Amino acid sequence: MKVAIVGAGVSGLTALKQCLDEGIQATVFEKEEQIGGIWTFSETPGKGGLVYRSVITNTSKDMTGFSDYPMPDDYPPYIHNSQVVQYLQMYCDHFKLNEHIQFNTSVRKIEKAANYQQSGRWDITLSRNDTNETTTETFDAVMVANGLYSKISLPHFQGVENFRGKLLHSRDYKDWKGYENKRVLVVGSGSSAVDIAVELSYHCSQVYMSTRSGAWVFGRVSSGGLPADSLLSRFTMMVPRKIVKYVLRSELNQKFDHAKYGLGANYDILTKSIVVNDDIAARIICGAVKVKDNLSCIKEHDVEFCDGTIEKDIQAIVFATGFATAITCLDSSIITQDQYECLNLYRNIFPPGLDHPTLAMIGYVQVGGAVFPVSEMQSRYVVRVFKKCLSLPSQEEMIRDIEDRHKANQKAVVRTEWSIIRVDYIKYMDELASLIGCKCNLLLLFFRDPKLALRCFFGPCTPTQFRLVGPHRWNNAKKTIENNEKRFVGSIQTRRYMPQMKSRSWFWSGFAITTAVVIAYYITSYY
Repeated sequence: MKVAIVGAGVSGLTALKQCLDEGIQATVFEKEEQIGGIWTFSETPGKGGLVYRSVITNTSKDMTGFSDYPMPDDYPPYIHNSQVVQYLQMYCDHFKLNEHIQFNTSVRKIEKAANYQQSGRWDITLSRNDTNETTTETFDAVMVANGLYSKISLPHFQGVENFRGKLLHSRDYKDWKGYENKRVLVVGSGSSAVDIAVELSYHCSQVYMSTRSGAWVFGRVSSGGLPADSLLSRFTMMVPRKIVKYVLRSELNQKFDHAKYGLGANYDILTKSIVVNDDIAARIICGAVKVKDNLSCIKEHDVEFCDGTIEKDIQAIVFATGFATAITCLDSSIITQDQYECLNLYRNIFPPGLDHPTLAMIGYVQVGGAVFPVSEMQSRYVVRVFKKCLSLPSQEEMIRDIEDRHKANQKAVVRTEWSIIRVDYIKYMDELASLIGCKCNLLLLFFRDPKLALRCFFGPCTPTQFRLVGPHRWNNAKKTIENNEKRFVGSIQTRRYMPQMKSRSWFWSGFAITTAVVIAYYITSYY
């Protein structure tokens, strides 16, 4: 079997690795000169990925790394974008992926081959960036893994064409240099907008941040100094969502009252993409960042907001307004979109209208956690389908499943361009893992290894849990899970002469925190 993979970013690399694990011949086509996708940094605007110089991950390394290749022990819990690319290169070297990647090669078109009805094959039109040579190759299957961030979303604001200062999208923001002592407006209140506003505030004379909907701002560090996402466990996922929302609202507002700081959100917590930043409150409280209402009108040097206020002498505007779904290499008849431009995909992977399950979308999800393990799990599922170890249901059943997911998401989240493709991390991973056969039965595990079972239940739901059993199980999975806390402490405790402090295990941390939360909620409700 011969498979084409589009993109050598996170999703494309793990797709390639899963193909090789199953003995499938696969080739990755990457338009840039290196791997890394959105994580590659370049000084040149329009080149590289989407990261600016200072970007670090919003998810911790143990929750982010691939299931059978954890990030190095000496990496800090949250890593710089350069370390992400370094890790991906180590992943390629370890699993010998490099020889299967064609760089400087753009995929121009993916279309059904002449004999598609019988074979399910696809014709891929390729273009060499250095020679402009165009060729067409035929493949048995295709995995599109070049991600959701290929087209910027730039809403039109009245008068923007008259602005005399600098205009740019956050995709082209590199660092604070060139903005020293200027008055800058950042439009948006997502993670990138908040990060950029905070960074610029140390160098600009004044930074304004315009928000339409406000934001719930999460920090990277949670109770007891643990990485915030380490509390994402099977045990905490059993707590009713109403309780989780109540506790999170209370905890975040205890750090700083979001409404008083101008960030009060017009949506409920966990119904929209999470905003992660550790410093915005400090920059607001000292006046370095001033939060403003939604942008209404842009003039030559001034900007007006929907509440009628005007800020004068603005010298630069950064639009951190996100991205729109755009798959230019596929005809719109192959993958349909709803009115909000959301992809209609079975299990967020397969287009339902095809005669053969030989085209898959990898990484086209919004997840409340790291995308690395999600793309990996999708790829493990897809290659099993390609090899006919697993089959897809009828087209009618797939469409019904898509509609059910859409309806469920409409109730649970704020309706946005990407709300339909949002998934709950553990639920979605378990769903695919059950089909693959790599979801561990914790009840059976408890009788064989009770300590490990308790760690898997109360501790962080790391990707490695999905290598304990099933196809391509990993012999070091158990040891890696048992060493989670040791890896965390070892990476931050650099004062080697300090006596080792006894710290609570993941089990007791998760148990104590969640139990206290449940008790407090019911006491509050009772009175």
